[in-house]
Amino acid sequence: MSGIENFEVYGRHFLVYFGDLSQMQFRTPDELRGWCNCKKVLGVANPYDFDCDSETSYWYVLQDRFREIAAYESTNTRRKIRGALARYRFELVSNDVMLQLGYSIYCQAFQRYALRPPLTEAKFRQQLSEQMAYGENYWMAFDNDSGRPAAYISVLVRGRSVFMNFERLSSDFTQHSPIYGFIYTLTEYYLRDRGYLWLVSGARTVREHSKVQEQKITRLQFRKAYCRLQLELVPWLRIATRLLYPFRKLLRWQKT
Repeated sequence: MSGIENFEVYGRHFLVYFGDLSQMQFRTPDELRGWCNCKKVLGVANPYDFDCDSETSYWYVLQDRFREIAAYESTNTRRKIRGALARYRFELVSNDVMLQLGYSIYCQAFQRYALRPPLTEAKFRQQLSEQMAYGENYWMAFDNDSGRPAAYISVLVRGRSVFMNFERLSSDFTQHSPIYGFIYTLTEYYLRDRGYLWLVSGARTVREHSKVQEQKITRLQFRKAYCRLQLELVPWLRIATRLLYPFRKLLRWQKT
């Protein structure tokens, strides 16, 4: 089953693409159904024809060039990048450092919303170890004055593509968010210095309720790279979807 190695199970039920963007390709329905059976999932989403000319209903949000600070169009963005670079030190940290310091940032990130962290420290470390075994690397922002870790971001390199997967920001450092410094540093490190082609913020969200992608486009000059998408479902779910599709607007507005 050549190609399935570029897919990962997402949400325990669906296969999604996590390979080099340049390696996407069309698959036959039989091949995709075989992957569903092999991984015992409900469906597989297979993107192909990456960065096509047409504005399709599926896309990746990415940066494909390094910009000096002066090249950013927004005065506010330039100010925030300079502020973050002056306030924080950005480092690619070892797995040991991430395991040691990551949980405190994780907990403080939920304090921003007065929420209890969903993972215990033991579970958090287990999850990190699994992600590290998969190949994820971690960057941290350290406050220059106190030396405290302020935020982290996980990065996964696949071929010529670099995926940003998770961001966590301590509640103690929300006034001077390091995300602008992260983006500047990551594009400098991966795109300019090491010749990778794309820094990827993610793909289109299913419900499109998140503003994160739009903010990266408007403020940090990311762009949408359109592609086509095959969605193959197991037979019973495909039938149920077709039956419920005419009622999608009614279901969308039903109160729970």
